[in-house]
Amino acid sequence: SMTDAFIAFVRHEEELLLLKRTDSDSDSPALWDGIFGIGDSEEDVVNRVSECTGIPVEELEYVRNGPAIGIDMGNRLQDIEPCLVISTSKEVAPAGRYVNYTWVDPGVYAVTIPLIGFGSILPMLENDAENIDE
Repeated sequence: SMTDAFIAFVRHEEELLLLKRTDSDSDSPALWDGIFGIGDSEEDVVNRVSECTGIPVEELEYVRNGPAIGIDMGNRLQDIEPCLVISTSKEVAPAGRYVNYTWVDPGVYAVTIPLIGFGSILPMLENDAENIDE
């Protein structure tokens, strides 16, 4: 079951989508991030991804979620559940708190971008992928 807060990671073929938050974002200014949202269903996650990326709901498929992780949000600890969503489209139009985007290799991403503690959950979501040699 889903907790209230989630962060969705969008895959297109072998690439992972990262969105950049605005400089004025109240939580994490200018952070390169998955898609943060609040909801309790797979539909909520897909709708949020569509809203923030401009990718139509029909192009998105909810795949699975990983165990919730306690993330230090500065003044509080929040449990956030990571989710994996597959997109058949690569056309992105960032909206809301997001102003830019990039598609990256998930292996490179996990090593090079500290995503408020989320780097460690990518292997759990990618458990059907081949192991990447270090």
